[in-house]
Amino acid sequence: MNRIQLNAILGKISTHCTCYRFLVITYSMLFLSCSHYYYGPNSNNTPLLSEKEAKLNMQFAAADAFKAFEFQSAFAVSKHFGGMINFIAGGENDNDALFGSDGDKGSAKYIEVGAGYFRPLGQTPWIFETYGGIGTGGIKNNFGSQGRANVTFSKLFIQPNLGVKVKGFEFGLSSRFSLVHHKLKYSTIPEEDQDLLNLLEHPNSFLWEPGMVMRAGGKNFLVQLQYTYSFNITNPDLVQEPGIFNIGFCIPIHYTTSVPLTKTGGNL
Repeated sequence: MNRIQLNAILGKISTHCTCYRFLVITYSMLFLSCSHYYYGPNSNNTPLLSEKEAKLNMQFAAADAFKAFEFQSAFAVSKHFGGMINFIAGGENDNDALFGSDGDKGSAKYIEVGAGYFRPLGQTPWIFETYGGIGTGGIKNNFGSQGRANVTFSKLFIQPNLGVKVKGFEFGLSSRFSLVHHKLKYSTIPEEDQDLLNLLEHPNSFLWEPGMVMRAGGKNFLVQLQYTYSFNITNPDLVQEPGIFNIGFCIPIHYTTSVPLTKTGGNL
């Protein structure tokens, strides 16, 4: 191979690398321009309860354009019935890569309560659950010099779960179906904004939100990894988070029952 051929090959490689870098930068700019959302899922609470048990989950959550703290609780109230309370709050600001430097930021919070049914499947370690509930929350978006837009939303959901629980390890799959209703609370952004117009014209969304959770540890403390995906069935144009991942820990609490005193001696 002579020097002319070698220079030609190196030139082609350099050109391809330059094109590749251009495509990466272009894609990144397009991705970074979509940093504000009007809905984001909380993580599916998949407790895999047993009788006389409660669970507390505390975890750090990360999604496309926000970081959050998430708290989940579930508790058995009888042999086969339980309840749950879940909360998430977080956001991002202009110190983060997904936002501009002119005051661009966003924040969100959401709380929900639910109740449902759980039972082991025969003598196996598998557990089936179904929970339903209601929640409310809001998202505040600051677009910097372009204005602000705050929305609130309410949610009805039903969530069947299936999982396995053995000593020191738990794995569960969930499938939440959510009906979300949005309301525009406040806006100073241009009226022709397409994302906001879509929300006003289609305030109701039906979503399928499957998830998975894995826990490992001891009897009284488990490390937890969880992911929940959100797919908008009826309004795919709604600007929303596509999913949420979190890592944290789970604390199982096992109820104790008092033992009545018994007489061990003769009559007093």
